[in-house]
Amino acid sequence: MLFDVIVILLLLLFAWIGYRRGLLLTAVSVVSSLISIGIAFLLVRPISGWLQKLGLFSVSIRVFSVRVYESTENLPASIAPVLESFGMPESWTRRILQMPAPGGETVIETTVNSVWQLVISALVLIFIYLIVKLVLGLLARLLTPSLNGIPVVGWLNRFGGLVLGLVWGIFTMWLIMMVLTSFSVVSDPIRQFIGDSKILAYISEKDIFRSLLDTIF
Repeated sequence: MLFDVIVILLLLLFAWIGYRRGLLLTAVSVVSSLISIGIAFLLVRPISGWLQKLGLFSVSIRVFSVRVYESTENLPASIAPVLESFGMPESWTRRILQMPAPGGETVIETTVNSVWQLVISALVLIFIYLIVKLVLGLLARLLTPSLNGIPVVGWLNRFGGLVLGLVWGIFTMWLIMMVLTSFSVVSDPIRQFIGDSKILAYISEKDIFRSLLDTIF
C-alpha cells in the first residue's frame, strides 16, 4: 500500500505543477515526455541487444539462473509458477515462454536470457527517456518567453494546466511502474516494495505493460 500512496501523491504533485505552470507550459512538458517515450521505445531494442551481447550483468545473470534452476526442481513440467513467484505478471510469463529456444539452449536458459533482456531493456528505456527529456527540456526553455507572452484566460490556463499535469503524471508513473515491474523479477527489495500494490495489480491484469515486451521481442 505504501507504493500506491506514493503513486497517488506523485500524481497530485504533477497536477499541482501543471496548475502552477499553466496550460501552455504544461502542454510543452507533456509533448516532450511523449516524444521522449517514443524515441526510447524506438531505440530500446537495438541498444539492449547490443549491451546483452557485451555480457552486461553476466554475473547477475548466472546468479539468477541458479535461482531459477533451484526453484524448478520441484516443478519439472513448467517454470511459469517460478517466474510468477518472482513477481512477473502472468501475461509477461506467457509471452516469454512463447519465445522459441535457440539451438542448444534449454527452456530455462532461454527463459533466463529473455528475462535479463527484459531487465536490460527496462534500464535502457528509462536512461534514453531521461536523456531525451533533458535535451528537449533545454530546448523548451527557449520557447518559455514566447509562451509566457500568449494571453490565456486565467481559469482556462489553470484548469487546463491541472488536467494536462495529471496526464503528464499518468504517463510518467506508467513508465516508472513498468520499469519497476521489470526490475522486481530479479530484485527482492523492489519486489517487496511493490508487491502489495493494488494499482500495479490492476494494471497487470489489464495488460497495460505489454507494450514493452512487444517492443523488445
